[in-house]
Amino acid sequence: FSGVASLPAILFSLFWMEDLLQWLGFSDYIAATGHDYAKLASCLALFDNVNGIWWSLLDLTGHEYFSAGFDFVESASGLTLTAVGIMHYDFSLWELGLLNIAHSVAWIIISLPVIACVGWLKPYYAGIFSMTSLANSKATNDIIKTAFPLILVSISLDLEWRII
Repeated sequence: FSGVASLPAILFSLFWMEDLLQWLGFSDYIAATGHDYAKLASCLALFDNVNGIWWSLLDLTGHEYFSAGFDFVESASGLTLTAVGIMHYDFSLWELGLLNIAHSVAWIIISLPVIACVGWLKPYYAGIFSMTSLANSKATNDIIKTAFPLILVSISLDLEWRII
């Protein structure tokens, strides 16, 4: 749910980050560079949200050890790629952003078939991929009431990080 809620921050950073940075008093160069990187960060956030949704589903269905292990390997490989890109290839911030996007997409391409082949989520496909859960208005309202404050925090932190 927080992945969907981060869409306003992603859209804001895609279209208005440069204006915001200039309004905050940053130079035109910093504002343009920040806007360019915000575009990459927005794409990366979308891919990370997809990964996060699958890992959360695995956590909720009793496969948290696999989820944690896979997440650890993903994080360690991302850190290693970033370190190699900086130390051996002198990557720019833009190139590091592209590398992180490629890394995130690669893990989606690796993880989704593994999860599908193992069949851990198969018993839940009907609930995951249908809209019948929205028919339970009490449960839907409870989820929204619980998630709304967390969503506001997530959006504000996401925007704050993008500005930095």
